[in-house]
Parts: sequence; C-alpha cells; structure tokens
Amino acid sequence: MRLLPAFFRRDHAPMKGFKVQQPVDLYICVTCQPEADRAARPGKILYQNMLAELENHPSSFASSEGSPSARHPSVKPKDDGNGVRLHAVECLCVCKRPCTVAVSSPEKWTYIIAGLDPVSDVGALCQYLDVYAVSEFGTPPLSSRPAAIKNGTVARIPPGVPYAT
Repeated sequence: MRLLPAFFRRDHAPMKGFKVQQPVDLYICVTCQPEADRAARPGKILYQNMLAELENHPSSFASSEGSPSARHPSVKPKDDGNGVRLHAVECLCVCKRPCTVAVSSPEKWTYIIAGLDPVSDVGALCQYLDVYAVSEFGTPPLSSRPAAIKNGTVARIPPGVPYAT
C-alpha cells in the first residue's frame, strides 16, 4: 500500500500566511434545471450574479472573458497571471442538485459544491473563494467555510499527482 503525501490527508492544515501562487477557477453549471420548474436555470442566474458582483468590486477577480471581478483582497490581480477566473460550463453532472459549481486551482484539491441559492449564496461563495485561494493545498478548514459551502459540498477531487513507477 502506498501512502499519500501529507496534502492528501484529511488532517492536513493549510500553512498560515500562505499567499496564492496560482489562479483559482470557478466553474458554474449554467444548464441545470430544477424538476419543479424546467424553465428555470439557477446556475445561469448565479453566473450572472457573480459577474455583477465582480463588476461592482473590480479589484482582483476576472471572468474567462477578461472582464474585471470581485472583492477578494487575498487574491492577486489577473494581470499578474493570478486571481480568480469565472467560467460558465454546460454541465457538471450534479443534475439532482441544481446550481452547482466547481472550484479548482493547479496543484490544489478541486471542490464540487451543489444546491447553492443563486441569489443568497453569492456572498458565501465569495467568502469561500477567499479562503480557498489562500489555502496551500485547497483545503481550507471547515470552520472557515460558510454553511452553504459546508452543506453543499458534494465531492473533492485530489490534484493531479504523477504515479510512481
């Protein structure tokens, strides 16, 4: 049996004072439809609300289209090659829990978070992006995650690690 490196272990705590070195990507599924209202697209609403949040706080957040974005003091500006990038995607395959996002960054764990409210959870998502960005391996402590993020986390996916031969 091969043991996983420290950053894969559940008990690993991020280093204090770590600054983000890589951009953070926020993928929002814009095709999910709740069973009760097949015309509604809560992910599309969340994407639009995140874009609006980013436009109202153009400090360091950038969408994949290059427009400025949100209030993330811990994240370096996009023009440094760092920051948070917003992406609309067609499907994240969590259709039973509409309004799903994926948060990822190179060499960090990726989180799939579902069942978000496209209006009231924008602040929680922004707060989570802050703590994710400054966590060394993408594993912010549970105590720093907003309730909507804790309750909505569906999965976490380890960063790509080359296999030993």
